[in-house]
Amino acid sequence: MKKNEGDFGYQYTLDICEAISLYTSTIFKIDNQAFIYRASDLRYAIERCLYIQCINSKKLYSKYLFKKQKLIKSNFICLKNYEKDIYNLIFHKNDYRINTFFKWFYSLIKKTIHFYRFIKLFKERARVSSAGNYKVVFNFSNKKFLNYVRPILNYLEESSFVFQVGSDEQLSKVIQNEGFKVLEINNKYKYLNHFFVSKFLADFLELLKDYDNNISALENKNIKSIVTFEGNSPQDIIILEVAKKLKIPCYCIQQGWSPYIHNGFRNMSFTDYFIWGNEFKNQLVKYNPNQNFTISGSPYLKKSLSQTEVLKIKTLSFFLQPVCPLMSQSAFDKFIKLIFICSKTFPDLNIIVKEHPSSNLKKELKKRFSKNKNITLYESNSQKLNQILELSDLTLSVFSSVILESIHKNKLPIICNFGSIPKYLPYIVEKDCAIEIFSINDAIKIIKNLINTPETLKKYQKNILKIKRNLFSQKNASKLISSKIK
Repeated sequence: MKKNEGDFGYQYTLDICEAISLYTSTIFKIDNQAFIYRASDLRYAIERCLYIQCINSKKLYSKYLFKKQKLIKSNFICLKNYEKDIYNLIFHKNDYRINTFFKWFYSLIKKTIHFYRFIKLFKERARVSSAGNYKVVFNFSNKKFLNYVRPILNYLEESSFVFQVGSDEQLSKVIQNEGFKVLEINNKYKYLNHFFVSKFLADFLELLKDYDNNISALENKNIKSIVTFEGNSPQDIIILEVAKKLKIPCYCIQQGWSPYIHNGFRNMSFTDYFIWGNEFKNQLVKYNPNQNFTISGSPYLKKSLSQTEVLKIKTLSFFLQPVCPLMSQSAFDKFIKLIFICSKTFPDLNIIVKEHPSSNLKKELKKRFSKNKNITLYESNSQKLNQILELSDLTLSVFSSVILESIHKNKLPIICNFGSIPKYLPYIVEKDCAIEIFSINDAIKIIKNLINTPETLKKYQKNILKIKRNLFSQKNASKLISSKIK
């Protein structure tokens, strides 16, 4: 089925990524020290920061849409300075010029305002210190990584590791509430250094705060290794640059997968990147020429206990995702509508709904789910992904990593392509290891067919077993990773 031509989310993502790369390379040509702070290169932290901010900017996306649709109201949307640069690089690339005087004047204002931290600093209290002889530091930028790291911790002595969250006080509390120790935020910022950095770092002074915190927390601690996850957040590159400065090995572990390799998954240079399987390495290597990859498998996913052959479909599992340019509100609503239609159409089936780890549903929607007797909702903090996948006979998502994790569990994923992605990556649909649908009617027809003729699943499951090892190594990932980092 033809994709909705009016949905520009995927093209917006492509354009944003290209513009960000062009923006930093243009600045680098003007000043090759533009992204240097305390002798560390923060360019790729800046690119990740720009990607996160621009991809989530409703104003920038609206202005982009209006421009694409040639609507005059695009002229009345005010953007932040860096958003203006990205917008102009998308639509006026050939005429784009950086106004260095404006950047200097703007940076002077930003840096002056930045000094309010001197006052704030005296009012802040550092959290309880976690002094100890730690060998391994786990760098976290999101609470969802907690479940992923637990199997690795089983191979480490409790006194040998600690968590590090930069300057994120809220995340620190979450981790401490789970019974883990977190390195102290001691607020030792180099304000004078902040004031004299390049004018091009003025929009990113918060990253300098994280850099200072990390240096202060980790130097002279006899740390053996630092471990981070995914590698797509600005904090991942900040901790990497700190590790380089302190001559500490810094490892990264694959946690999920993006259907498009955006700025967050490019230009990595960790000591080693532990990756699920050979196919993901092949996808990433051309964007990361300086990165060494070790195929480890997933430390979180357990080997499947499921039978190869499903004799009767009993459970459908739906995995939710937050609204974003790749999945508009209408696409999200369509996926929710599909869940309720399945619940009504197949009353004898168990319907599992898994909330996204980083996005909570509205209370009203949760109440609607609770009113359906055959729907079970697992909330965002659930640690039962392995169990859910084992229970599932079919999994459904728009572009969640669970599509691939289902393959690991020998389960057939149905890709509900209601968003703007033209084609799912990597190749599992072409290899008849997944079914991709583009409408609710198609989804219902496929599910009905599989329910009435469950033997048709044999073909898919045989194909899944053929490619599974190329996607997921069957090694004991937790044991392998722990042996490298400790």
